[in-house]
Amino acid sequence: MLHLMKLAVGATSLDDIVACQHQQKLSAPTTAEGAIPTPFITTRNFPRRHAELLDGGSLYWVVGGALRGRQGIEDITHYERDDGQKSVRMTLSPEIIPVLPHPIRPFQGWRYLEADHAPSDLQSPTAFHNKGLSTLPDHLITELQLLCLL
Repeated sequence: MLHLMKLAVGATSLDDIVACQHQQKLSAPTTAEGAIPTPFITTRNFPRRHAELLDGGSLYWVVGGALRGRQGIEDITHYERDDGQKSVRMTLSPEIIPVLPHPIRPFQGWRYLEADHAPSDLQSPTAFHNKGLSTLPDHLITELQLLCLL
C-alpha cells in the first residue's frame, strides 16, 4: 500500500478542506443516475505507482506544515479539462479522517508517502488522543513532537 501527500494551499485547518469540498460538491452537476459527486483533486501528472495507491491508499493533507488528515483514494482517471488540457482526476472518499499531526517540509505538487511512514489516525486506539491529548490544539501537539516530547 502507498499513500500521497498534498499541500492544502490556503487552508488553515481540516475544516477549510471540508468547506472547499462541500463547495465543490454544490457546484458539480449530478450524474445521470442522480448520484451525488464525490470529492476529487486534479493534477497534471498520472502517478506511475497508481496500482499501489488504489490498493487502499490515502491522500494525506498537509495543513500548516504538518500532515493533519487523510482521505481514501477511490479512483484515478485521465480526463480532459474545459480548456483542452489533459489532466488526471483523483476521486477521494467523502470523509476526512484526522491524523496525528506530523511535521513535513514544504514541497510542490504531491509526493508519495510509504505506508510505514504514515501517521496514525486520531481515531485509532494507538493514537495519542486515548492518552488524554485529544483536548490539545493541533499546533501544540506539533510543537511537542518537534521537541521530541511525544
